[in-house]
Amino acid sequence: MFRRMPIDVLEISIDGEGYVFQSPRDFEFALSGRICLPASKIAALSRLTDNELLREAEAIRAVEQRFAEALSGALEDITNVGPLLKNMEPSIISQDNSWRSIISALNGLDRIPETYKKIALVKYMQYLTSRQEVVKNLYANRRPRDAAEARLASGSAVYRPTARFRETMLFNLNGISDLERQETFFSRLPKGETVEVNLEEDRAIDLLLAKHQCRILLQDRLLFVDQNGHDSELRAGRNVVGRDATSDVVMDADLRDVSRKHLIVESDGMQQIKLTDISSHGTSLPPRFLDHTST
Repeated sequence: MFRRMPIDVLEISIDGEGYVFQSPRDFEFALSGRICLPASKIAALSRLTDNELLREAEAIRAVEQRFAEALSGALEDITNVGPLLKNMEPSIISQDNSWRSIISALNGLDRIPETYKKIALVKYMQYLTSRQEVVKNLYANRRPRDAAEARLASGSAVYRPTARFRETMLFNLNGISDLERQETFFSRLPKGETVEVNLEEDRAIDLLLAKHQCRILLQDRLLFVDQNGHDSELRAGRNVVGRDATSDVVMDADLRDVSRKHLIVESDGMQQIKLTDISSHGTSLPPRFLDHTST
């Protein structure tokens, strides 16, 4: 389905229709149109019950974690992305927007620039984010918080702590109003895309991991300051921020909306840093820093 052509030109057949991409940038632009869910998928999701929506969200999150691990490996060494994608079972990849066909075809080629595979990985993760957002909005809109709590207080509803715990873990519904207020000052970093920041002038950058405000601070050394004001030194090279005990910056284990591997911070040892979000609930920055992104 794929074959490499001179000067990294790529020819692809998707569902019987042929396409030619002159460069990885052209390929990235084309895949950007496949991030959003088709109307038929949104309609199908809207017919699911509450429990089915929760199961859908859990399934998306599990797949997201696997792709996040693949992306983390690709950022460390781009030659990892091909083998990692090949280890993904085709059944876990959605057929929406021909994603399964695209990734299966990429996996069928050995002689292809790894950049193409990394772009497909990043854009598919962004598709998963869009899908999770649709599920979250459908679930939240049919379950008004105030009405549900009023019924609980009157004893007219049965309290389901397991379901409430699941929805909080999956959707981060608690604190939505705080996030809406923060949107004036922060914009979400596209998953898998790298933002380059020069701290020479700012000396500091505020950011949100899910809804938790943190900071990267340049003093005599580069520091990551968590939501409680605790700082960790960022070394030159690649640093992983998250709840996992093996992370370079280990976040509080009680912050369940922070992913095990949430954010990658790459430093040149001076004032230049690169930020890449690989999380489920997202990383947000002041909008002015999002003008320069790349995969």
